[in-house]
Amino acid sequence: MADEEPRQEKPEEGEAPAPQDPLALKDLQIADLTNDLKRLQAEFDNHKKRTDKEWTERSRVATQAGERKAVTKCRLLSAKPAGAARSVES
Repeated sequence: MADEEPRQEKPEEGEAPAPQDPLALKDLQIADLTNDLKRLQAEFDNHKKRTDKEWTERSRVATQAGERKAVTKCRLLSAKPAGAARSVES
């Protein structure tokens, strides 16, 4: 029994057989790591695009809110009677 060669496990359906060559194993590892890197780069690009859109929208909303406040203040100031402004200053 000690003289028997170790059994090689059969790969599951759809899987490629595991290569026995160390260089082939390294090539598989490199391919896996390359795929991981590409996925992470795509995720980061999507994150940057999403963040840029969010900041642009926030800036637009803040600008609109600031403009509304400024217009409201201008209207309030222009609606005050001239005598009211003098009595506050005195």
